[in-house]
Amino acid sequence: MSKGYWYLLLALFMIFVFDALGRLTTNVDNNEQPFDVSDAQTLVLPSLAPASEESITAALSQLSLKATQAPEPETNGMSPEQQALQSGELESVYAKDKILTLKAVVQSDQVTYALIQVTPVNGGMSKLQRFNQDSRIEGFTIKINSNTKVELVQGEQKITLIMYQTTKN
Repeated sequence: MSKGYWYLLLALFMIFVFDALGRLTTNVDNNEQPFDVSDAQTLVLPSLAPASEESITAALSQLSLKATQAPEPETNGMSPEQQALQSGELESVYAKDKILTLKAVVQSDQVTYALIQVTPVNGGMSKLQRFNQDSRIEGFTIKINSNTKVELVQGEQKITLIMYQTTKN
């Protein structure tokens, strides 16, 4: 290696050393407080005029009255009386404000459970939920009959929820 490279390497090393020493030996003045809040000024925000405040309060109270007096939204297009008339083998059942659809029945030596899709009638995301024998859903008790049928019992009402409709020849 030539002498020029050695001098260049030495110069870079010296710059590195001086830079490192300069960064490591910074002086901090503990008496200096850069975030002194004693000089801060109070900010005065504009306030609402009394007449505007009264009109907003009146509008909000009317809205809250309407919300409490609002009639119960229709549950699902079926009245409770119509829901009580559901019976027999159905692929989906209206229960309160939800539609229940049987998706699967899982049977093993240790456990048997049904997977039922619960869909809100008035929109929203449907959920696939697991129900064991004698579980309750929307007032119905679940009885698992076979790998394609589940019986929903509520008092005298008995509905057989099936996965699919069988075709009869």
